[in-house]
Amino acid sequence: MSDIKKKLSVDYLRGSSANSSSAQRPPVEQQAQRFMDDALISYGRKVLEVLEKGKGEKASVYEICEQIQVPIDTVLKVVEYLQSKAMIEIVNSDLKGNHELHLVPAGKKLLA
Repeated sequence: MSDIKKKLSVDYLRGSSANSSSAQRPPVEQQAQRFMDDALISYGRKVLEVLEKGKGEKASVYEICEQIQVPIDTVLKVVEYLQSKAMIEIVNSDLKGNHELHLVPAGKKLLA
Protein backbone atom coordinates (compact mmCIF):
# COMPACT_ATOMS: atom_id res chain seq x y z
CA MET A 1 0.00 0.00 0.00
CA SER A 2 2.81 2.42 0.79
CA ASP A 3 4.23 1.73 -2.68
CA ILE A 4 1.03 3.03 -4.25
CA LYS A 5 1.13 6.11 -2.01
CA LYS A 6 4.69 6.83 -3.16
CA LYS A 7 3.71 6.52 -6.81
CA LEU A 8 0.66 8.76 -6.48
CA SER A 9 2.02 11.28 -3.98
CA VAL A 10 2.80 14.93 -4.56
CA ASP A 11 5.81 14.98 -2.22
CA TYR A 12 7.92 16.45 -4.99
CA LEU A 13 6.05 19.72 -4.40
CA ARG A 14 7.27 19.92 -0.81
CA GLY A 15 10.92 20.43 -1.62
CA SER A 16 13.98 18.95 0.08
CA SER A 17 12.51 15.66 1.29
CA ALA A 18 11.49 14.90 -2.27
CA ASN A 19 15.02 15.37 -3.61
CA SER A 20 16.14 12.09 -2.10
CA SER A 21 13.20 10.17 -3.57
CA SER A 22 13.49 11.82 -6.98
CA ALA A 23 17.11 10.66 -7.25
CA GLN A 24 15.82 7.09 -7.14
CA ARG A 25 13.34 7.58 -9.98
CA PRO A 26 14.52 7.29 -13.56
CA PRO A 27 14.37 10.47 -15.65
CA VAL A 28 11.13 11.25 -17.42
CA GLU A 29 12.69 10.46 -20.79
CA GLN A 30 13.58 6.94 -19.68
CA GLN A 31 10.08 6.37 -18.34
CA ALA A 32 8.56 7.67 -21.56
CA GLN A 33 10.83 5.43 -23.63
CA ARG A 34 9.83 2.43 -21.53
CA PHE A 35 6.14 3.18 -22.09
CA MET A 36 6.76 3.64 -25.81
CA ASP A 37 8.59 0.32 -26.01
CA ASP A 38 5.73 -1.41 -24.19
CA ALA A 39 3.18 0.10 -26.58
CA LEU A 40 5.21 -0.84 -29.64
CA ILE A 41 5.56 -4.42 -28.42
CA SER A 42 1.86 -4.65 -27.58
CA TYR A 43 0.67 -3.25 -30.90
CA GLY A 44 3.51 -4.98 -32.74
CA ARG A 45 2.19 -8.39 -31.76
CA LYS A 46 -1.27 -7.46 -33.07
CA VAL A 47 0.22 -6.30 -36.38
CA LEU A 48 2.25 -9.50 -36.69
CA GLU A 49 -0.86 -11.61 -35.99
CA VAL A 50 -2.81 -9.81 -38.75
CA LEU A 51 0.05 -10.41 -41.17
CA GLU A 52 0.26 -14.08 -40.18
CA LYS A 53 -3.44 -14.54 -40.96
CA GLY A 54 -3.26 -12.59 -44.22
CA LYS A 55 -3.09 -14.17 -47.65
CA GLY A 56 0.57 -15.00 -48.26
CA GLU A 57 1.36 -13.50 -44.86
CA LYS A 58 0.78 -10.05 -46.37
CA ALA A 59 -1.56 -7.18 -45.57
CA SER A 60 -1.84 -3.46 -46.20
CA VAL A 61 -1.54 -0.86 -43.46
CA TYR A 62 -5.20 0.16 -43.97
CA GLU A 63 -6.32 -3.46 -43.52
CA ILE A 64 -4.32 -3.69 -40.31
CA CYS A 65 -5.84 -0.43 -39.02
CA GLU A 66 -9.34 -1.76 -39.63
CA GLN A 67 -8.69 -5.15 -38.06
CA ILE A 68 -7.02 -3.95 -34.87
CA GLN A 69 -9.00 -0.69 -34.62
CA VAL A 70 -5.98 1.60 -34.26
CA PRO A 71 -5.31 4.95 -36.02
CA ILE A 72 -2.97 4.88 -39.00
CA ASP A 73 -0.35 7.12 -37.37
CA THR A 74 0.03 4.58 -34.56
CA VAL A 75 0.23 1.65 -36.98
CA LEU A 76 2.85 3.44 -39.08
CA LYS A 77 5.05 3.94 -35.99
CA VAL A 78 4.67 0.27 -35.15
CA VAL A 79 5.51 -0.69 -38.75
CA GLU A 80 8.64 1.46 -38.59
CA TYR A 81 9.66 -0.24 -35.35
CA LEU A 82 9.00 -3.76 -36.65
CA GLN A 83 10.87 -3.03 -39.85
CA SER A 84 13.87 -1.72 -37.87
CA LYS A 85 13.88 -5.03 -35.95
CA ALA A 86 13.69 -7.00 -39.26
CA MET A 87 10.38 -8.65 -38.33
CA ILE A 88 8.49 -7.37 -41.38
CA GLU A 89 9.32 -5.98 -44.77
CA ILE A 90 7.56 -3.41 -46.90
CA VAL A 91 6.74 -5.07 -50.21
CA ASN A 92 5.11 -2.05 -51.88
CA SER A 93 5.55 1.46 -50.54
CA ASP A 94 2.69 3.95 -50.83
CA LEU A 95 2.84 7.75 -50.62
CA LYS A 96 -0.31 7.82 -48.47
CA GLY A 97 1.09 5.26 -46.02
CA ASN A 98 -0.90 2.27 -47.21
CA HIS A 99 2.19 0.08 -47.56
CA GLU A 100 1.87 -3.59 -48.34
CA LEU A 101 3.65 -5.52 -45.61
CA HIS A 102 5.03 -9.03 -45.45
CA LEU A 103 5.83 -11.11 -42.36
CA VAL A 104 9.38 -12.47 -42.40
CA PRO A 105 10.75 -15.49 -40.46
CA ALA A 106 12.03 -13.36 -37.55
CA GLY A 107 8.51 -12.05 -37.03
CA LYS A 108 7.08 -15.57 -37.19
CA LYS A 109 9.47 -16.67 -34.44
CA LEU A 110 8.15 -13.94 -32.19
CA LEU A 111 4.62 -15.29 -32.59
CA ALA A 112 5.62 -18.89 -31.87
